[in-house]
Amino acid sequence: MTAPISTDSFRRRQVDRADKVSSLSPGRIALGYAVIAILWIAFSDAVVTHFRLQPVVMTMKGIVFVFVTAALLYFTIRRLVQAVQLTAQELRQQERALRRVLDCMPDLVAEFDSDRKRLYANRPTLDYFGVTLEEWWSTSDPYRFYHPDDRERIENIYSQSESAFAREYEARMRRADGQYRWFFIQENPLRDEEGRIARWYVSGTDIEDRKQAEQALRQ
Repeated sequence: MTAPISTDSFRRRQVDRADKVSSLSPGRIALGYAVIAILWIAFSDAVVTHFRLQPVVMTMKGIVFVFVTAALLYFTIRRLVQAVQLTAQELRQQERALRRVLDCMPDLVAEFDSDRKRLYANRPTLDYFGVTLEEWWSTSDPYRFYHPDDRERIENIYSQSESAFAREYEARMRRADGQYRWFFIQENPLRDEEGRIARWYVSGTDIEDRKQAEQALRQ
């Protein structure tokens, strides 16, 4: 079993990896290549001229230069690729660890795009609605699981998506066995650089017991 990755250690590795990659920026690579080329041309031409070497030596000099620069570029690009691959692997490990945490939460957690298309749901969400992840993705009706009496109110809330910030509301949602239960729902938008909503992160907490207690007190 893979050991959990702490957020702090993961961030430190990400910073170290970014530093290594940034030290091999295209500007530095180009500058290093230019310096090597200038030194090679200057000193190799001086040697050939001084010793009056044959043209074949000039040809060999060019071939050696090509192989040396190609080797330098190969190892530089290889190091860049390895750094990117390691970073991607750590990101995947962190994502798996985060999903394990979300699957252990009692709350329903889901992710939507700006058009309310379903992107992700944790295990309690799928179990509550009695669907697989593929069925969750393929559901086209964003109001499918809401109580019919709550549908119009939810539609009004969704119609304000582009102007809304984080919001909270209560609604009834249908369980896999057909029973409706009250949930306290929190929605938080993620906006892009232009201020448009790119993602919605939603959590739902079961408050059916509280609702029944309130109803009993009113009675």
